[in-house]
Amino acid sequence: MDPLKYTHPVFSIVLPLVFVLLGGIGLPGGAVFIDQRALRTRFARSAVSAAGPLTNLLIAVVLAIVIGIGFSSRGGSGGAAGAAAGSYEFWAAVGFLLFLQITATVLNLLPVPGLDGFGIIEPYLPTSWLARASRVAPFAILILF
Repeated sequence: MDPLKYTHPVFSIVLPLVFVLLGGIGLPGGAVFIDQRALRTRFARSAVSAAGPLTNLLIAVVLAIVIGIGFSSRGGSGGAAGAAAGSYEFWAAVGFLLFLQITATVLNLLPVPGLDGFGIIEPYLPTSWLARASRVAPFAILILF
């Protein structure tokens, strides 16, 4: 449960700061160590890798529904819903969160070593490809960005 154990100076601090300064982009989540021995099938390993992007997608759908409901209540009779619907800053923030979730989903599904998109297909790749990918994985995310 120690976050410092998973913190990487470049990936956890520098890159997120650079992207915030550039205007924001949804980054894939932090690295999570998985006990591969507990995953007995290739499908289970793929499903664990797919969990992150699917969670981002689910959150994006919820945010899109909230925005849809908020804008449909905009033409309502006023009251609390009308006040919330009229708050430009609030809806801009919700829209930006939606953008971050969508970009995180798309980026994380790319089949680049080190990202979940690669983790989804990794159990089905030949070992010779995996050996090459393991050499590139530490730099692949930097090359991508």
